Amino acid sequence: MRTVAGHLATLGAEVTGLKFGPMMMGTDSAALQSVGAMQHIQYDVLNTTLIPSFSERLSETGEIMVNCADKFKNADDTKTLDMVTMFTNATGNWGE
Repeated sequence: MRTVAGHLATLGAEVTGLKFGPMMMGTDSAALQSVGAMQHIQYDVLNTTLIPSFSERLSETGEIMVNCADKFKNADDTKTLDMVTMFTNATGNWGE
C-alpha cells in the first residue's frame, strides 16, 4: 500500500502541473466565435475544476493508504476486512 500511495502522490503532483490553454481562433465569424467560447469553457473546466479535483483525490487517497498501512502493519489476515472498511469509509464510494 505504501508503494501505491507513493505513486498516487507522484501522479497527483504531475496532474497539478497540467495546464491547458484556449486555442486561438484567427477569424471573427459567428460560427468560429462559438467554437472559441466552447474552448474557453473547456479551458476553465479543465484548469479550475477537473485538474485540481483529480490531483486532490489522488493525494488524499495516497494519504489514506499510508494511514491504513500504518494502522494495520502488524495485524494478521483476520483484520483485512477492517482495513478495507476503514479505507472505503475514508475514501467514499468511488462508483457514485
